[in-house]
Amino acid sequence: MATITIIGTGLIGCSFGMALRKHGHFVIGCDKIMANLEQAKTTGAIDAPSHSGNQSCLFGRQAINQSTIVILATPVDHILETLPQVLDNLPNDAVVIDTGSTKMAICQSVQNHPRRNAFIASHPMAGSEQSGPSSARANLFKGKTVAICERELSSEQSLNKAMEIFSQVGLKSIFLTPTQHDCNAALVSHLPQIMAYAYAGLPEFRESTSQSWSKMASSGFDSSTRLAASIPEVWLPILSQNKEFVVDALRSLGQTIDLLADSLSENNLTPLQTLMEQARKTRATYESKQSAKSEEIEIISLTK
Repeated sequence: MATITIIGTGLIGCSFGMALRKHGHFVIGCDKIMANLEQAKTTGAIDAPSHSGNQSCLFGRQAINQSTIVILATPVDHILETLPQVLDNLPNDAVVIDTGSTKMAICQSVQNHPRRNAFIASHPMAGSEQSGPSSARANLFKGKTVAICERELSSEQSLNKAMEIFSQVGLKSIFLTPTQHDCNAALVSHLPQIMAYAYAGLPEFRESTSQSWSKMASSGFDSSTRLAASIPEVWLPILSQNKEFVVDALRSLGQTIDLLADSLSENNLTPLQTLMEQARKTRATYESKQSAKSEEIEIISLTK
């Protein structure tokens, strides 16, 4: 079994740790926050902690030097800072995997690094509005998709190691260019996140002195604002790094909202009905894909 160093012991890092320890791997957790490391150890996400104090993530140099796999599970701005340094200190035949929600900026940061072939640019499409080690769970990635970018720049050995790790935690791999990834992520991940912030941040909520809306809020409000519980420290760097595609998606959404407002104000419900029908088709497509994915996973598990 491998010695795996996970840099960043939050939701994603600890969920990886929990799942990988079930397969017998020895997991070292690295973090600047001692409380995260202590909780990660208590919850069974890591075997051993490595604390940085106030240093950059190279506090884990010793852990990196003895690892065959390094997983970067920090916010994307920290990945930009840390990835080149990790590659500088990576042992021969070791691989580093990032989990960042953006790919263009991260891939560009090591485009000319001499150890680029030891890097797997990936994004597991799994998560939660909750954060920290206490929210982690070993089955977080089961049945989910991981996007891998620039596979042609990674060595076959590195890619095989990463694919094995992804398979062990339950992820199914797809391959995209960084541009394709960031465009799709803006549409299906980043826009829903910022929409939740926008809706929950409406002035009508904070200006209501009686807060009577909270007595009426139920499932519709819950499903629409769940993502608004996500911490800004994670999402501000993501939205900033992918601002081009996020802004395009926001402007498209704004035009659609204006169309709906005009439809209602002019008592012309045809555009609204058309949008509703299109939206139902989009949802049906998603549900169909999810159902097919679940059936595929079940068949694979039965044939193992």
